[in-house]
Amino acid sequence: MLLHVFPVTYIEFACRLRFPESVVRRLCRFVSFNCAFFIQQAGFVVEDVSTIIKESVEATIGGNAYQHNRVNQWTTSIVEQCLSQLSKLGKPFKYIITCVIMQKNGAGMQTASTCFWDNSTDGSCTVRWENKFVYCIVSVFGLAI
Repeated sequence: MLLHVFPVTYIEFACRLRFPESVVRRLCRFVSFNCAFFIQQAGFVVEDVSTIIKESVEATIGGNAYQHNRVNQWTTSIVEQCLSQLSKLGKPFKYIITCVIMQKNGAGMQTASTCFWDNSTDGSCTVRWENKFVYCIVSVFGLAI
């Protein structure tokens, strides 16, 4: 049977087509293959996304003081760096990225978001980063293709 000759290819194909995890696991059992790698590769891993966000913000803002004339450049740089790094993961997602930068001056700020999506395939990650002068809130939404 062809499935025994190319088991990895079929499992990768099932992951790319966003088959339910239960189907991928059954395929793996059928060909006696450990599928943990494929399950993780296909999913939205919040820890990975959070690391990408933190590294992008730190590289862009770092210890800088709030500078109104640089905020537009900073937000653009952060979302573009995040998108570039997320794309390099090669996962089957469309990404939406938002970035808010605010001066630390005692003013209040409230944010909220909601999504209507498939919780088994889609995901989101929000990171609040701050230094002595700036608050930065970045949200990434990953929508399975």
